[in-house]
Amino acid sequence: MIGTRKQGRAVMSLVQRVDIFLSKSIKALLLFLKHLCVIGLGLGTIGLTLSQIFEYGEGLADLANIELIFFALLPLLVYRHYTYCQYFQVGLWKTLISPVYALGILAAITIFLFSLIVTSLVLDDPELKLTELLQASRIVELVSLGLFIISLYLSSPLKEAENKKLEAVPGEGMKDSLKTEPTYTKHADGLIDKQY
Repeated sequence: MIGTRKQGRAVMSLVQRVDIFLSKSIKALLLFLKHLCVIGLGLGTIGLTLSQIFEYGEGLADLANIELIFFALLPLLVYRHYTYCQYFQVGLWKTLISPVYALGILAAITIFLFSLIVTSLVLDDPELKLTELLQASRIVELVSLGLFIISLYLSSPLKEAENKKLEAVPGEGMKDSLKTEPTYTKHADGLIDKQY
């Protein structure tokens, strides 16, 4: 009887190990697919934005005023992103992929909101056609350019800024005053306290 209980536990632990392995594998696969979809959505948004900008194939003559503003802001935001990534010592892959990832997340939010708006419009007027909705392509273009600019602005690494603040304070005296050396106090009973 005792031997069968031990064998039951051994089989159960093997079943549990397989179950845990399958669970972790499925979670890792879903996480990978989530990241792949967001990055794919970001890359697709970049492609669609560039195709909207040069929709007539006439080069720079094809650009509207808002697109000229976009192209004026783009190098400034790329330089800002690159500078922050260099300052916080972010790797090359994260430097390149973070704007695409942020753009994918913003595009997913925009698609969700757009689908809610279209659904509410179609429910109000069932005879409304999708071509009528898409004729407001200027608004769609403004939204896509805005998403591009916002995602590039938001993708710069700033979480480490709080850790770097103390190091970035000008003046050596200020840095020295932030550093405190521990003091040790020995008690009569032989215990030592460490205080800052």
